[in-house]
Amino acid sequence: MVERKAAIVTGSSSGIGRATAVELAQSGWDVTVHGLDHNDCEMVAAEAAAAGGRALIVAGDIREEATAAALVDTTLQGFGRIDGIVNNAGAGMTKPFGEIGDADWASILQMHLVGPTRVLRRAEAELRRRRGSVVNISSLASLRALGGRTGYGAAKAAMDGLTRQLAAEWAAHGVRVNGVAPGTILTPLVERNFDLGLLNRERVLERTPLGRLGDPAEVARVTRFLLGEDASYITGQTINVDGGWSIWGGWK
Repeated sequence: MVERKAAIVTGSSSGIGRATAVELAQSGWDVTVHGLDHNDCEMVAAEAAAAGGRALIVAGDIREEATAAALVDTTLQGFGRIDGIVNNAGAGMTKPFGEIGDADWASILQMHLVGPTRVLRRAEAELRRRRGSVVNISSLASLRALGGRTGYGAAKAAMDGLTRQLAAEWAAHGVRVNGVAPGTILTPLVERNFDLGLLNRERVLERTPLGRLGDPAEVARVTRFLLGEDASYITGQTINVDGGWSIWGGWK
């Protein structure tokens, strides 16, 4: 009998996280689904179960310490192990630098840096025991300057730094830490940003060499690869899944 592995996927009630939870379930993993809304989590958990995996649910704000504790404790109690963690929960911020107050900085850093570190700190012993792996879902905003995205971009850059530092520190224990930086992926959040005029679909497509938007499943497959044994000699890397956006040079 093949031993099933277990993963926590934060922010998995929709979008990239949802696709990742289902992808892992299809690949033989059990998953803990997380999001703000319990009903949304239940729908994803049902999808994961239909795909062949067992699923647990933790609803709560990743910025709250109790949520981080519940994610780890619930997974250990329910599955008896943690082999992988996907730090995907996130929130955008579009504000000029001068309008970003202390509360804004606290919120965006709690979401993209402090929350993930709490999950990882609580799960560290188990990850070492299982020689597990971590994937942090970053953003191209950590690499490229985008108007009004100073807070978000800086927070994601901090996450990239966390990926590299932990990869080096945990390598001796057999724990791998990598990142994925999605481009413009057609999630409900991106659709909303198109509708609100925060993103321009034509401009995005114009500067994406592959000429199309990404699908959440395409990010999920890369994440699943990095979590698994096929990526056993990869650590400390952040992979861009962006249709070539990050290497665009203005040519046609």
